[in-house]
Amino acid sequence: MASYGVDTWIYVALPIEDALKRIKEKDISYVELSYEHFSGLKDTRALRLKAKEVADRLSSLGLRATQMHAPFGEIELRLSSDKETTRKRALEELGAWIEACSIMDVTTLVVHTVRRKLTIDETFSKSVAKLERINIEVFRQLAKYASEWGVEIAVENRLEETFGATPRDLLLLVERTDPSYIGICLDTGHANIRGLNIADFIKAVGEHLIATHIHDNDGKGDQHLPPLMGNIRWGEFVEAIRLIGYRRPLIAEIAGYKDLIKCDNNLDLMRLAMEHLLRG
Repeated sequence: MASYGVDTWIYVALPIEDALKRIKEKDISYVELSYEHFSGLKDTRALRLKAKEVADRLSSLGLRATQMHAPFGEIELRLSSDKETTRKRALEELGAWIEACSIMDVTTLVVHTVRRKLTIDETFSKSVAKLERINIEVFRQLAKYASEWGVEIAVENRLEETFGATPRDLLLLVERTDPSYIGICLDTGHANIRGLNIADFIKAVGEHLIATHIHDNDGKGDQHLPPLMGNIRWGEFVEAIRLIGYRRPLIAEIAGYKDLIKCDNNLDLMRLAMEHLLRG
């Protein structure tokens, strides 16, 4: 059965080096490196230098970073820009993050699907079809970067009701790009808000599941709670994970706060929940 770890986002109030130390003190061995801990870096050179520093920190602490979260937000729109130079720069930016993963021996970079703004001269169906084509093009390019650096890309299911929210969307991207380097990241909270059965989601994507964001909510808001604090059916989740033979660490993506005691308590709750679920 899979083990578990946590996204460093839970200690977003701390520098990445201190966040890693605090996680290690909680006797956790696996982490995802959050985008927020690297977002202030100004260029590729700075990202490369920080990656080398973090690689040393991970090694000294005996931690393993199995995943890293790529930039998200406005870059998702730049990747769909009508301007070729804008798209190219956005792809090169993600290419630098793939390189950073290689430096830190991170096997998987979690990436959101591309978004684009609606226009007044398109029907919604045509807009979605265009978005699908753009995503296929972008992830084909990312697969080339990934193959150069020996890193996998995990496409995360979207929170929004748009292309990328369903298992079929993500499987289409895997099948139409390069399954050797493109896989799927299941975000349990996003799926729950979209009303998707999470166990069925896992069974649908099967062997293409290569990363996870584990957290709970009430089905209405993206609350990033520890498991067992919302209304997700976690017993069914565990059964499905076992059924497909998932062996990678299950990464909890729990919200971070300025109050470090609150962060510590949420991390302790996450550990208790994961130990309970994986023991069952």
